[in-house]
Amino acid sequence: VGSEMCIRDRRICAQNVLDEKGTLRGSFIIEAEGQSDSNIRRIFTTGFQSEWKHALERQLLNVSPKARLEGVDYGRDPKDYQRAPIHMTFRYEIPEYALLTGTGEMVFKPFVLNNLYTQVLSYLRIDTSLEKREYGFKDACSRLVELEENLKLPFGYHLQGEEKLDNVDGPGAGFAGYLGQDGNRLRLKTTLRLKKRVYEASDWESFRKAVNAAKRYGEYIVAVSYTHLRAHE
Repeated sequence: VGSEMCIRDRRICAQNVLDEKGTLRGSFIIEAEGQSDSNIRRIFTTGFQSEWKHALERQLLNVSPKARLEGVDYGRDPKDYQRAPIHMTFRYEIPEYALLTGTGEMVFKPFVLNNLYTQVLSYLRIDTSLEKREYGFKDACSRLVELEENLKLPFGYHLQGEEKLDNVDGPGAGFAGYLGQDGNRLRLKTTLRLKKRVYEASDWESFRKAVNAAKRYGEYIVAVSYTHLRAHE
């Protein structure tokens, strides 16, 4: 199958709230087309209906063993792949999602980049620490992966450090990413475009740069309470 026939598009968009105790509450929508759709839909097409909720909850438990699935909307007939691309909405609560340091800091990973639905992301299993490749390489598919999260922080908390902004592109892959703060909300958006299924050795530099840039957005975030800092000055 040529790369133009083998496409995996996946989009996750989350709206979350983090409270002062570190509990995360919110919802996310996942949409997928092509082979990503069939991979995500497999629980509905091969599993018993009584198992569906447990199987979907496991995706959240991959993020945190303390996660609780409060509800999921997967439409009228999620087994019917001909009706429309898969579209699901999850609602959840995760106690102790953020680590509280005791010195006015909260440490946490972006939810959408924290081990969520990684079974469709085969490129994560390609070793991008190699600087050069002498031979071509393969991924499961060409793909477009879009991740977005809006996170409301507790009052008085601010992102530590500079905002992130990246934009790289090349013959094999491209990536655009943003992480910053707007009022009391953190906003994250990443778009990773892997352009082929079968790559030449010359594609490695752009593939490696794009995937490594995407991985960096999954690193820990530190939010600092200015109220706490002022009280201890």
